[in-house]
Amino acid sequence: MSSSVKIGNKIRKIRELRDLTQEYMANQLEISASAYQKIEHDECDAKWSRVCRIAQLLSVTPSRLIAFDCKNPFVSLDELLTSL
Repeated sequence: MSSSVKIGNKIRKIRELRDLTQEYMANQLEISASAYQKIEHDECDAKWSRVCRIAQLLSVTPSRLIAFDCKNPFVSLDELLTSL
């Protein structure tokens, strides 16, 4: 059993709220679109450095990304925006 935090859905939701495409994220991360999709689908464990870069692209801190509540995205988004 893996102890890693599953954050792919959180990444996807924030990316969509920020109106960014998977292709944009993949290009910025210098990886293929299919490799990026695997991150969003939690099909691979992203290295911490990659999580930090994704958070930067999404204009959030890594801790805010991890704490993001997908079930209440607009409350979470308000918190994210006020923390900038």
